[in-house]
Amino acid sequence: MWAPVIALAVVMTVVVVARPSNSDPGSAAAEPAGPAADTDPVTECEGPQVPGLDSSPPCMEFSGDNGGATYQGVTGDSVKVVEIRAEENPQVSALLQQAGVIESPGDSVEFTEKAIEFLNEKYQLYGRTIELVQFDSECPLTPLDFDRCRASVQEVVDMEPFAILWPASGYPEVFDEFTRAGILTIGGDSLPASWYSDDAPLRWNVSMDADTNIEGVADFYCKKLAGKPADHTGVEIHSSIGARGEVTRKLGVVMVEGDNQSVQAEKLYTELAKCGEPEPPTFTYDPDITRAAETANALVTGMISEGVTTMICLCDPVAPVFNLPVMTAQGWFPEHVLPGVGLLDADPVARLYDPAQWAHAFGPSMIPNATDLDESDAQTVWSEMGGEGPVCGTCDARWPFYSLLGSMLQLAGPDLTPANVEVGLFTRDGSDTAPGDPTQPVVSFAPGKYNALSDHREVWWDPDLVSARDDGVGAYVAVNDGIRTPVGQFDETLDVPVAPR
Repeated sequence: MWAPVIALAVVMTVVVVARPSNSDPGSAAAEPAGPAADTDPVTECEGPQVPGLDSSPPCMEFSGDNGGATYQGVTGDSVKVVEIRAEENPQVSALLQQAGVIESPGDSVEFTEKAIEFLNEKYQLYGRTIELVQFDSECPLTPLDFDRCRASVQEVVDMEPFAILWPASGYPEVFDEFTRAGILTIGGDSLPASWYSDDAPLRWNVSMDADTNIEGVADFYCKKLAGKPADHTGVEIHSSIGARGEVTRKLGVVMVEGDNQSVQAEKLYTELAKCGEPEPPTFTYDPDITRAAETANALVTGMISEGVTTMICLCDPVAPVFNLPVMTAQGWFPEHVLPGVGLLDADPVARLYDPAQWAHAFGPSMIPNATDLDESDAQTVWSEMGGEGPVCGTCDARWPFYSLLGSMLQLAGPDLTPANVEVGLFTRDGSDTAPGDPTQPVVSFAPGKYNALSDHREVWWDPDLVSARDDGVGAYVAVNDGIRTPVGQFDETLDVPVAPR
């Protein structure tokens, strides 16, 4: 449940541009607020809109009438967008500051200002500028408070914006308020594909939807691990279970309490059953950080009693901080298969974890290979808009959301409506990223697919490796140089070294 606060802070770069689809786009869920724009045609020009920017949409030229108020939040001069900020938990924030994965409020505000200024100046917005409102909500990260959150964001609904940016996973029901009001949203992390497609074309996100990710994780487990000896555990898994390599794998699942997580677990069970795996024992935990120690003891004791050799944690990135030391204290050293998303696969976050446990961590990762921050799009944006020195170390995690917003507004054309955003993202090609590129995931939108990503790389944790991104000690090693694998296409080879401990 704490993923939203880190989702804007962990060093991952996702190039958000549109790839073409051969299918016709679906119809819009909401009608424009005004009549369709009577505009001059848009003409394509050569190259990207912003040369040197990896996430740039294709070049477009326009002159003429943009149609004025084509939808709520849209005028002839502006597009109103609201960015929602969660109410942070001081304990969680202190923990993440220790790892250096939370940006200062000053860095956040300054980069946001420059990112929006960049979009307004460099992208083709057809005579309009983005007017961004940053809204401090009463939506706590932990424990969740749906009633207070829903009441709080009603103020956002009343603003009648065209779009909302909110990379939150804990409040899917609150998004219903925005959908009923016809507001386009970018956000809603780790939710089923149907959560987005059922309310098309209003719900979009940068990261992978939960169904696609679970399919990738299950494919990894079925092909590389299922039915084989647990040979990447500690030397002794546990005194009651057996030694490394002498016990057939038994999977266990840990997940945070909640309806959304239960849906993900059911999806995982369905996918595992395709390779003959029985439904694994599953343990849930309360996301309330004040109960973390109590919860950790209960789930570890349960996993040991079930003889689990291998676990998948469908959880937030903070839970392992509390769970892993309890595993070590109880002498249990299982394999830790990464869940694909959730930021457990981010170098700065994983440095918070018990090294005796995380030496046995490996699996699929959504995050691409690290590159030098100086070469990132966030640095380009920062420097182009007059920022001095290097961009903040976490700002390139925030740029993909602004980049997607900019691409939406440009690719929709002057007649700006959610329906035309859908047409633009489904039919325009702004990326030359080839499948398998270790530094750039393949980004695509298509009918039924409203999340950008659909491929993983394979990684394992090295506590001694210096990260290429931030020079921190402790980093994930990419198998096969980080070549990315489309979901469902993992091979059967497990190219991960066995930890000596």
